[in-house]
Amino acid sequence: MSSTLRIISAGTPDDLARLRAFVTTRDAKALSELERHLARPRYRPTFTRIAERAGQVTGYALIGHERLRLGVAALDAGRIAALDIGSTPDDPSVFAVLLGDCLRVLVEEGLALATLHGPVADYGSFGFAEYLFKSVAKYWNLDHERHDLLSPVAEADLDDLAALYDASYNQLPLTEIRTAPDWRHWLAGDHAVWGLEDARGRLVAYAAMKARAAEDSAATLDVQEAAAADAGAARALCAALLAHSQNHGCEQIRMRLSPWHLVAQAALQLWSQISLTASKPSSHTLLAGVVDLPLLLEALAPEFERRLARSRYAGWSGNLRMEIETERITLAFAEGRATVIDGSRPADLRLRQITLPALAQLCLGYRVAADLRATGGLACDDSALGLLDALFPALLASG
Repeated sequence: MSSTLRIISAGTPDDLARLRAFVTTRDAKALSELERHLARPRYRPTFTRIAERAGQVTGYALIGHERLRLGVAALDAGRIAALDIGSTPDDPSVFAVLLGDCLRVLVEEGLALATLHGPVADYGSFGFAEYLFKSVAKYWNLDHERHDLLSPVAEADLDDLAALYDASYNQLPLTEIRTAPDWRHWLAGDHAVWGLEDARGRLVAYAAMKARAAEDSAATLDVQEAAAADAGAARALCAALLAHSQNHGCEQIRMRLSPWHLVAQAALQLWSQISLTASKPSSHTLLAGVVDLPLLLEALAPEFERRLARSRYAGWSGNLRMEIETERITLAFAEGRATVIDGSRPADLRLRQITLPALAQLCLGYRVAADLRATGGLACDDSALGLLDALFPALLASG
């Protein structure tokens, strides 16, 4: 029997049975994560990758299909939720083969962007880079007593949750776009979701959270997501969270929200502290990589047109060519309308020698062209910087 490493899809019940048996030996949480993965909206068997050698499972990868919002554009992205190389963690070839297989699947499935959680040191050479800043709003309990008005939400509240989410996240870049199946899957996750009602019994805010021990050993109420109908509801939610933290023995609250989030701004008015930091290269953080540049630019075209129309380049006509190691793609503008064409056409402006990590950061607003040029991520003429700033502004998106 061949000892060559082979990557297959989990296309049969037998494949899944072998994978479940392998995952069970890894850790207790891995099996529940696999089952949750299999129940994801938009799941396809090709999103479960199994590495095997001589008929034995040696590793696996799990891919999810997500939609992210960037201005008026919607990006279809593939989230590599797990990548386990089993008993060969020190063999870089197995890691590279399994990750490369995941990227191939994303291209075939028409997902232009890949995201994952891991250290840049491991994934940077494959074209991945940080794309979100880490944002935390932290605040402590007030001295006077408050009443806990939060109550658990149920599936019957899904429509209200979706409306509140849109009210708080619709204008924030790189947030998830959820349909009804997404919301049902999200609500069944490993976090507790609590809602706040007004005097008429209407849900006006919610928070998804979990309690954990913080680095300083103080019990912390960790808010992963929150939303509110308006600024008044956001302030009421913060007050309710303070009471909720007291009742659950927590000494502080940590919100993983953007500084521009409605609830984070309300928390700031209640004597909180908001920090925005970049992750260290060695730390596990959210990373993104471009796997299909033409498809990504086509998805972003409506947002490029909107940005251009609001800049001093409104109505501009010309060609901007992006030159990476493997291909050249041109973003052509005709009186402000954007079209993606092949890179063989003459170009008015060029991004020369742009690296894949730099390309991901540029398109997602993590870094601007001048900063990338200064650090060797791309080469371009001074004349291109003004247009690039209009098309690819720094968004300071956070998560």
